[in-house]
Amino acid sequence: MHQLIDKFKFIILIIIMIIVGCFLIYFLVPKKFKFYITTQPSDAKVTIDNQTSSQSPTYFKLNSGKHMVKITKAGYSEVNEEVDLKNDTALKFTLIDPNVEKFNKFLDTLPIKTNDYNLYNINNSLFVTFLKTPTSIYKDKILNLLKNTGIDPHDPNINIVWDTPAYLR
Repeated sequence: MHQLIDKFKFIILIIIMIIVGCFLIYFLVPKKFKFYITTQPSDAKVTIDNQTSSQSPTYFKLNSGKHMVKITKAGYSEVNEEVDLKNDTALKFTLIDPNVEKFNKFLDTLPIKTNDYNLYNINNSLFVTFLKTPTSIYKDKILNLLKNTGIDPHDPNINIVWDTPAYLR
């Protein structure tokens, strides 16, 4: 009978150790979460905590807690953002083309009306209406105006509509 009690105590002790071990593992071992990252435009370099990098779209398995995300792509402003992971997370980052940003600020100053041409912002496009000929001279003036404000008018992300009324053609 004494051996049966010893075996019972031993089994109870093992069960308690298993429960305590599971408790410690559950609460003390950091949880890993999936962190999905997409960018606009895609194929940007994504770096997490100055160590892990990949091209977007991508995902990482990371411990819960705060992580520093750095996203870079040639020709775009760098993104640095701290993310606090508490569960599986998906984020989309939009990279800003500095030339487009300058162009949008320029569009905010419109309309500009002169005796030679008018400039309008129509749906985030620069709409140019010529009022006099020769239009090529005024087109060069407008291109130089953009260049002088630090804007590359030949950037494919910038939309310029040149309108020459029929009476000037």
